[in-house]
Amino acid sequence: MFRKSKIEPVEKVKIVERYLAGEIGIQQAGKELRVDHHSIRNWFLFISMMDQLDYSINRKTNLIQKI
Repeated sequence: MFRKSKIEPVEKVKIVERYLAGEIGIQQAGKELRVDHHSIRNWFLFISMMDQLDYSINRKTNLIQKI
């Protein structure tokens, strides 16, 4: 069973947009919102699927890249 997120969806989108703009790293984003950086990556994947962005995560380097 999933627990309810304490972070609003709008805030998740904003942090992902900052990450994509290069304003913040994935680790720093996690620290700012007090969540594990893997959560930020999961948000990115979900948002990119919803918005059909042309980005992917390189699993070896943990970097997000434009395809």
